[in-house]
Amino acid sequence: MLVAFAAAGLGLAPGAHAADPVVPDGTPVPAGVALDAEVVVTVTSGSGIPLPEVIVSLTASAGEVPFQAFDGVTDDDGRAIFDGVGRSDGGPVVTLAASAARTTHELVDGCTFTQHWSGTARQAGSPGPIQLPVTVGLATAVACNAPAAGAPILTGFVRDAAGAPVALATAVVTMERADGGRWVGSIGPSPDGSFAVRVQPWGTDDEPAHLQLRVIGAPTGVRSDGACAYTDGHLGSLEFEVALVEGLDPDQVTITTTVGQQSVVCGAVATPDPGVPAPGAGPAPSTGPTITLPPTDAAAAIRGGGHAPLLPALIVALGLAALLLGWELARRDA
Repeated sequence: MLVAFAAAGLGLAPGAHAADPVVPDGTPVPAGVALDAEVVVTVTSGSGIPLPEVIVSLTASAGEVPFQAFDGVTDDDGRAIFDGVGRSDGGPVVTLAASAARTTHELVDGCTFTQHWSGTARQAGSPGPIQLPVTVGLATAVACNAPAAGAPILTGFVRDAAGAPVALATAVVTMERADGGRWVGSIGPSPDGSFAVRVQPWGTDDEPAHLQLRVIGAPTGVRSDGACAYTDGHLGSLEFEVALVEGLDPDQVTITTTVGQQSVVCGAVATPDPGVPAPGAGPAPSTGPTITLPPTDAAAAIRGGGHAPLLPALIVALGLAALLLGWELARRDA
């Protein structure tokens, strides 16, 4: 586990009183401003919990022109205290602006979890001690490395409802583990529908990882309706739980597809490919894929069989981007 704090690189240390102010070059202190105020900036989370080791920047301005700048770090009580801050003493109104930020990085099993707290506050200066509270919000992000050499290999086949191989244009594999770590990989074209892809060694029997496959086969035809052209082709998906922490390969899988709409382009009428059936020929497109589950308990990691090599092929990716985005939004809303 690795934790890094952004203030460390700035040479700042937590303490009750911050360093001396920095006066911007060429900016004099306005007449009628006294430099004797004490400002206590208190940083809390949205739930009111004081946050230590947060970098605080404070500026004092007159007429929107800064004439002082301070930097400090909050103590264990979430406070940064600044002395000698400008205040109005018969002169212009002095405005104080504080910004607070803290970024941490934690490396857990190949994924970097980044947490960033930030917030701001403003108020006018006054003669006595000034309390300037700042409430910070939290944004998080997770970035996971690609599977390393020796990671488990997922193998499988893409078939139609009759069991015949379906030429695979492209596929996306997504894995998510219990702590929120998430990885997305791709599978290239395969003329016979076979595929093999390295996946993350994630998941235990108690906390399995969720694995999802979404595939698009080669287009089967183009049909026109007014100014829109619809591309049909094989679609399929499969999702299950895996326990791969020990590095074993998951079971071999079969994805059964149905023919449906892969993409639509409006604004120009496309001419159907003469090598594919004309619109209206054959059965109507299906509305969604069917799934053939692995032959054993998907949560158990069992070493699978061999796999055929993948061969390159050419595909137009316009339909893929629209389709996979729709699937992802539908899954999150579900």
